[in-house]
Amino acid sequence: MDPELETALTRFASSVPVLVALDFDGVLAPIVTRPEDARATPAARRALDRLAGAPGVTTAIVSGRPLAELRDLAGPPDAVLLVGSHGAQRSSAEVLLDDRQRTLLSRLGDELDRVSAGLPHTRVERKEFAAVLHTRPALEAGLPRTYAQASAATRPLRDLPGVYLTEGKEVLEFSVVDSGEHNKGVALRDLATRANVRATLFVGDDVTDEAGFAVLDDDAGDLTVRVVPPDAVTPTLARHTVPDPDAVASLLHRLADLLTADRRGN
Repeated sequence: MDPELETALTRFASSVPVLVALDFDGVLAPIVTRPEDARATPAARRALDRLAGAPGVTTAIVSGRPLAELRDLAGPPDAVLLVGSHGAQRSSAEVLLDDRQRTLLSRLGDELDRVSAGLPHTRVERKEFAAVLHTRPALEAGLPRTYAQASAATRPLRDLPGVYLTEGKEVLEFSVVDSGEHNKGVALRDLATRANVRATLFVGDDVTDEAGFAVLDDDAGDLTVRVVPPDAVTPTLARHTVPDPDAVASLLHRLADLLTADRRGN
């Protein structure tokens, strides 16, 4: 582990009570072509089990996936809090769509189906609050320009009243819920307040996670980590980076070790 990250992790472990919040895809689980095939690595699952049972530690998975899907794929311990749809879905606060939003969501799905039909190896996912165009299968099929083509083809949707676009890794997500009111930053602040913690660790891997990094302060004891592949140049607000989900699992196990050592020392 990078010495600077080790030092920050040691400081964080001494700040109990703490919140450990993690994205799912690309953090606990490797990125896969078919989103429904994503699963947390065995090492990450073991680390999450250890942290979920640690005194003074609140654990949470904060994801863009719908809450029910996240629960099914992640299969976390009961103590782990779940936040879905980039913060719009939580066990304590559900967002309900009105008739206008439901109609708009249906239109978005239909429009993305039309765009996808003209772009080989793309697929549309319909969520409870958003319609999503996935271009990763096209990239893996040797069609690197597909994301740019999809972005251009869907540009008119961005101007529709009540539509909010989130761009990620080979993903265009059109939501009918305001991302300014429901994003990962808002969710993290709410989780930290409810748990009354002294510091928050957040690990993410994508553009949508930047809203989470933005509300945390490493200088005040928080810890921000983004997963960035070694060959990637990725601007981020996170103070630290790790290369892949295996490194995340190692980080979480190291945190669990530090927390155990701290308890023994007391």
